[in-house]
Amino acid sequence: MIGFRTIYPLRTGNKLVYSSFPAFEEPKKVTASLSIKYSHHGTEQYEVRGKGYDVKTGEFLFIPPNDPFYTLIDSDTEVIGLCIDIEQGILKEAAAALLCKEEDLLANPGITQPFALLPDFCYKTSGGQLGAYLQQLGAWAENDELCLGSTEFFYTLAQTVLRQHLPFIQQAGRIKTVRPATQKELLRRLLLAKELMEEEFAKDLDIRACAKVACLSPFHFIRSFKQVFGVTPHQYILQKRLVFAKQQLLYSPYSVNDIALFCGFANAPQFIALFKKREGITPALYRLGKN
Repeated sequence: MIGFRTIYPLRTGNKLVYSSFPAFEEPKKVTASLSIKYSHHGTEQYEVRGKGYDVKTGEFLFIPPNDPFYTLIDSDTEVIGLCIDIEQGILKEAAAALLCKEEDLLANPGITQPFALLPDFCYKTSGGQLGAYLQQLGAWAENDELCLGSTEFFYTLAQTVLRQHLPFIQQAGRIKTVRPATQKELLRRLLLAKELMEEEFAKDLDIRACAKVACLSPFHFIRSFKQVFGVTPHQYILQKRLVFAKQQLLYSPYSVNDIALFCGFANAPQFIALFKKREGITPALYRLGKN
């Protein structure tokens, strides 16, 4: 199918629209709802407040309420995606359900809670419950198996969005700055660098390269990263390497020497020393004990 298919009516601020286009351009528009743009297949391009975003397969973007945005699709094949709008009122009710005490919810059924917006970022669907949910919705919509009859779906989705959002609120709160916009921008830059580290931890990844991705000086990057995530960038990379090494020790036939190199360590002795320091046993004993 080429075109749009409205899965939930547009009578309210809530909507769910499935789209499939090889090429599409929409002039600048504004919605009063939080808008989620999910690409199930292909790349969708958005411009929000002058910033450009390429939302690739398996990624999604949050567009805040009342922010003007522009949409462009230009591909040789069909680009399949979902556009989901959630009313601000539903988000505030969901925030109250997550953050308020049960006694307050019982005493005041109409209570709402303000919510801070997620940083501008293309999130990967592999990154949590919300991503997995969007993937499932995309598959159902593509096979014409998705049918919504009430707003209950949007309450459930709002709660899923905010559950994933809470760690970002906590992380942003650790950034010592007066302006919320500065918190949001710095967190967005740190997340870009963190994503690079998660994808390329097994390579010889230089901290200066990570700082460059975040558009920060190395000193500012290291200080801010530790402030927000509780560890330095180098410590975070080592954590990722050790987690991957454990998986290899348990489920692969490779030797400890090979695993050390696969995980980005300079040599096996370096890997063994760090592993023993963190885990209390050598990689070989870890493998034997778990098997």
